[in-house]
Amino acid sequence: MTLNAPPAARAAVILLAGTQALFGCAPETGHHTEISERAARYAEDFDYLKTTLNERHPDMYHERSPEAFDDDLQAILSQVDSLSDFQVMMELRFAIASLGDAHTSVAFYDEIDPRGWLPIETAWFEEGLTIIGAGEAYPELLGARIVAIDGKPIGKILADLSRLTPQGDPYFARKRQPWFITSAGLLEYFGTIEDGEAVFTVADAEGETRDVTVSPEFGEMGPESKLVYQSDVIGHPTWVNPNEDRMDVMFRDIFYPETGIYLVQYNACWGREVEAKYGDPEEADAYPSFEEFKARILNRLESGEVKALLFDLRANGGGSSPQGTQLAKDIAALAPPARPEKIYTAISEFTFSSAVINAMNFKQELGATFLGTPTGGKPNHFGEVRVFELPSSGIKIANSTKYFQYLEGEDPPTIAPDAHIETSLADFASGRDPILAYVEAQTADQ
Repeated sequence: MTLNAPPAARAAVILLAGTQALFGCAPETGHHTEISERAARYAEDFDYLKTTLNERHPDMYHERSPEAFDDDLQAILSQVDSLSDFQVMMELRFAIASLGDAHTSVAFYDEIDPRGWLPIETAWFEEGLTIIGAGEAYPELLGARIVAIDGKPIGKILADLSRLTPQGDPYFARKRQPWFITSAGLLEYFGTIEDGEAVFTVADAEGETRDVTVSPEFGEMGPESKLVYQSDVIGHPTWVNPNEDRMDVMFRDIFYPETGIYLVQYNACWGREVEAKYGDPEEADAYPSFEEFKARILNRLESGEVKALLFDLRANGGGSSPQGTQLAKDIAALAPPARPEKIYTAISEFTFSSAVINAMNFKQELGATFLGTPTGGKPNHFGEVRVFELPSSGIKIANSTKYFQYLEGEDPPTIAPDAHIETSLADFASGRDPILAYVEAQTADQ
């Protein structure tokens, strides 16, 4: 560099020494290597990232070595001047996903959302990834299974999207894919679509396929404002759409006197008490009370009428686990017949984080039988998430601060159900809950 180089360029060269120390790549003797001011800023951010994760994470390198993670960051830096800030953020998302912790990630939603949404909503069924909501212009998509987008097979698209999540957590990827596949920004990034528009190849119940071109929309997406549902497709009382954020279905219970089955839907590890403690106390009254819900559950059990308890965590993505843990202990303290002989816990890929802890509580305290599909979260997992920001780029990083261990001597990627039960589209459309039907069959044998 010449002595009359701009100050910013001289500063970039000075910062290079720290970058090379971080990544173990010293310059050749007698030579100086210039990096851009932008690359130097990202190098500082990556240094801060590593330092902060090392300080906060209980075991950052439990799955990959520090050297391998360094290599990933160096690869990003080596091409940073040919990447947009969005592309850098995405590459960083992949690198952090490789660390193998579903709770530690680049919080990229604020960057993804403005890039547009395809006005559909999808869910996993026995038949595959199926469209359960569509914009008013696309009624023919409702109930259709996705086969391809812009000619790319759905398997290839899902494999690309799974790079956004830890590779050792396949059911966490399955949890996220129904949302990821509606993001025009993500589909464009992976080269699935161009210019936002997407040609969906879908199949109906008879296997007949058709192509439907879907245009992106912008702004907030939500079932109330953007998506049109068939009333006979969702909304029956024993299933909650995991993408709905509705106070009135946070906690719900139904007793079936003809069978003696008590269905308890615990759809979020939250509520009035948790909001008052960890959220906004002024907003707490807007939430239903978990303590009132628990009292109702215990009163029902103490009536002695319950033959089987079905504790439903299929739509529960987590929150704060202690109140669910205490519920399991309170039920365990009951004497028969208040404590039912048969206790089941319904799980799915949407069962995650604190909900996984509560599922394990019901297994360990009550010997519950797991029904449904594998959970999106691990029984042994990192959690208690905090967020920090990289100082130059402003990229937000969510990171775990605690390790939860519920199984000794093994570390499975999911909680596997004792009875694997899938929901079909026909079940969903008719309002039949196959898990409730299974419990009914088991209870009828008593």
